Amino acid sequence: MDLVILSTTAVTLISAFFSQAGKGFAKKAGEAAWKKTEKLFNYVTLKIKGNMSAEEALSDLKKTPDDLDARAALRVQLRKILSEDNEFAKELEKIVNTIKVAGGDIIIQQFTMSGGRADSVIQLGKGNVEK
Repeated sequence: MDLVILSTTAVTLISAFFSQAGKGFAKKAGEAAWKKTEKLFNYVTLKIKGNMSAEEALSDLKKTPDDLDARAALRVQLRKILSEDNEFAKELEKIVNTIKVAGGDIIIQQFTMSGGRADSVIQLGKGNVEK
């Protein structure tokens, strides 16, 4: 998986984990997907430990999970780390893919906004879209 897509998808899932929408995510995505998203968050937290910029970006995202700038900051930091650590990238991709499988109603759509800024949308069930 491309590192931009991987980091964007991971950050989108993590932001859903923190947001109020995360409560709806847990209900609609199902317990298995929710647990795997928690595993994703814990794994990312472990892998960025010691990288002050990435830790700060994750902390900011926890506080404001719907803030696109907070998401972008973590995406940038995560992508830097992934580009230097192939094993982390491979494992993160596996975890993200298991979340897609576990949550039958989860549809993650990647798209690029103007100016080359990437973001994702998570669709939960029918007609409920969370950015």
